[in-house]
Amino acid sequence: MRHDVGRGAGGSLAEAARRVKARTLVVVATEDKALSPRTPLEFAEALQAEVVELGGSCGHNAYKCEAESLAAEIRRFLE
Repeated sequence: MRHDVGRGAGGSLAEAARRVKARTLVVVATEDKALSPRTPLEFAEALQAEVVELGGSCGHNAYKCEAESLAAEIRRFLE
Protein backbone atom coordinates (compact mmCIF):
# COMPACT_ATOMS: atom_id res chain seq x y z
CA MET A 1 0.00 0.00 0.00
CA ARG A 2 1.37 3.41 -0.89
CA HIS A 3 0.06 6.87 -0.19
CA ASP A 4 1.66 9.76 -2.05
CA VAL A 5 0.89 13.03 -0.28
CA GLY A 6 2.94 14.93 -2.82
CA ARG A 7 1.22 13.48 -5.90
CA GLY A 8 -0.81 16.61 -6.66
CA ALA A 9 2.16 18.83 -5.83
CA GLY A 10 4.64 17.56 -8.38
CA GLY A 11 5.74 14.78 -6.03
CA SER A 12 7.09 17.24 -3.48
CA LEU A 13 6.23 16.91 0.22
CA ALA A 14 7.48 20.47 0.75
CA GLU A 15 5.14 21.82 -1.95
CA ALA A 16 2.24 19.77 -0.61
CA ALA A 17 2.95 21.16 2.86
CA ARG A 18 2.98 24.74 1.55
CA ARG A 19 -0.54 24.20 0.26
CA VAL A 20 -1.90 23.21 3.70
CA LYS A 21 -3.32 26.25 5.46
CA ALA A 22 -4.84 24.55 8.52
CA ARG A 23 -3.17 23.79 11.81
CA THR A 24 -2.33 20.10 11.53
CA LEU A 25 -1.89 17.14 13.84
CA VAL A 26 0.00 14.19 12.36
CA VAL A 27 -0.51 10.80 14.00
CA VAL A 28 2.19 8.21 13.37
CA ALA A 29 2.40 4.57 14.44
CA THR A 30 6.13 4.21 15.05
CA GLU A 31 6.05 0.41 14.80
CA ASP A 32 3.92 0.33 11.63
CA LYS A 33 5.21 -2.34 9.24
CA ALA A 34 2.56 -1.65 6.56
CA LEU A 35 3.35 2.05 6.12
CA SER A 36 6.71 3.50 7.04
CA PRO A 37 6.46 6.25 9.66
CA ARG A 38 9.29 8.11 7.90
CA THR A 39 7.14 9.88 5.29
CA PRO A 40 4.47 11.20 7.66
CA LEU A 41 7.22 12.40 10.00
CA GLU A 42 8.92 14.21 7.10
CA PHE A 43 5.57 15.71 6.07
CA ALA A 44 4.92 16.81 9.66
CA GLU A 45 8.30 18.51 9.72
CA ALA A 46 7.57 20.30 6.44
CA LEU A 47 4.20 21.40 7.86
CA GLN A 48 5.73 22.34 11.20
CA ALA A 49 2.86 20.25 12.53
CA GLU A 50 2.37 18.78 15.94
CA VAL A 51 3.09 15.03 15.99
CA VAL A 52 1.57 12.26 18.08
CA GLU A 53 3.66 9.10 17.95
CA LEU A 54 1.86 5.88 18.84
CA GLY A 55 4.30 3.23 20.01
CA GLY A 56 3.59 -0.20 21.31
CA SER A 57 3.37 -3.49 19.50
CA CYS A 58 0.12 -2.94 17.56
CA GLY A 59 1.90 -1.55 14.50
CA HIS A 60 -0.52 -0.42 11.79
CA ASN A 61 -3.44 -0.84 14.21
CA ALA A 62 -1.95 1.39 16.91
CA TYR A 63 -4.87 3.81 16.56
CA LYS A 64 -7.15 0.99 17.77
CA CYS A 65 -4.90 -0.23 20.57
CA GLU A 66 -4.28 3.29 21.82
CA ALA A 67 -7.72 4.71 21.06
CA GLU A 68 -8.22 6.24 24.48
CA SER A 69 -4.90 8.07 24.61
CA LEU A 70 -5.23 9.09 20.94
CA ALA A 71 -8.69 10.52 21.60
CA ALA A 72 -7.24 12.55 24.47
CA GLU A 73 -4.48 13.90 22.22
CA ILE A 74 -7.00 14.86 19.53
CA ARG A 75 -9.25 16.58 22.08
CA ARG A 76 -6.26 18.50 23.44
CA PHE A 77 -5.22 19.52 19.91
CA LEU A 78 -8.72 20.75 19.06
CA GLU A 79 -9.10 22.89 22.19
